Amino acid sequence: MTTARKKYNLQSEPAKMVLTSRVVMARVTGGVVTPHAVRLCLAPTPGNRIDRVQALAKELALTLGVPNVRILRQGSSVQLEIPLGEVTSEPVSLTKLRQILADKFDEDELRDLCFDLRVDYQDLAGAGKRGKARELVAYLDRRGRIHELVIKVYKQRPKVAKKLSSK
Repeated sequence: MTTARKKYNLQSEPAKMVLTSRVVMARVTGGVVTPHAVRLCLAPTPGNRIDRVQALAKELALTLGVPNVRILRQGSSVQLEIPLGEVTSEPVSLTKLRQILADKFDEDELRDLCFDLRVDYQDLAGAGKRGKARELVAYLDRRGRIHELVIKVYKQRPKVAKKLSSK
């Protein structure tokens, strides 16, 4: 696989996840890797407003680990431009994420997170809130869905979520 294709895949998959999880009816129809950015072409379904995509720009940037995502409009298509050279986020510390869930969320909020992420709280192996928090992080990490949890935590506790970097 070429480097350009790897960059494209690295940026397009999380973007697709955010778009579908927020019920923005648009599909990725293609894309191109330039020296400075990955540009994804989106085809919004009829009746879908472009401002719904624009409203997700900050969430997309957070998910992709870049300072910003540009939304460009060309006729009836929309393009997401994701900068390559400006990646700012560090890998998420699973330990810090677990600690935030255990210390800053009560059990009902943890249950709500599980519900929103389509994870059965009762099926998580841990005992008590700390154990459930640990198992939720491990479960989503094993399935490559940890970014979904990070987005939820960021939305509910933005000040605390900024401490998720592994540094």
